[in-house]
Amino acid sequence: MGMRDRTKIFFVILIWLLLSGVLFGQAEADSMGSSQAITITKSPRGAVLRSLVFPGWGQWYNGQKLKAVLVIAGEAALVGNIVYYRQKAIQSVEETERVFYEDTQSRMVWLLAAVHLLSLVDAYVDATLWDFDTGPDLSVASEQNMGRIILLSFSWRL
Repeated sequence: MGMRDRTKIFFVILIWLLLSGVLFGQAEADSMGSSQAITITKSPRGAVLRSLVFPGWGQWYNGQKLKAVLVIAGEAALVGNIVYYRQKAIQSVEETERVFYEDTQSRMVWLLAAVHLLSLVDAYVDATLWDFDTGPDLSVASEQNMGRIILLSFSWRL
């Protein structure tokens, strides 16, 4: 078996593990240790690794589909600009023009790195706070009977 075959087998197994959730799924049992009350939570490490492999995959995993599409589109646009400015730098005749295109390309590379790092952090935070209670319920409820208020209640849930 050659090195190329081993590499193919490795990537097939890695993709299977990523898609099946074996590597990144977490299960939590209740406080009594019962296996009947298992809740699935999002894995921050899994979300980050997914975003590292493919931009936006971590956001998609966290249920943030619009954000995932925006990350994919943003990074694709930056890669397209990098390629465009590289081609313009190669084709430029004047030295000042070439330097301008190379500088612009370098800025795009740094921006792409920043956007990718931000998407990794975002995937981590979204996965960490996936089951977080967003806050107390501060709703005001009232019941009316014959036009008069009988009950006015405030509820506060922690």
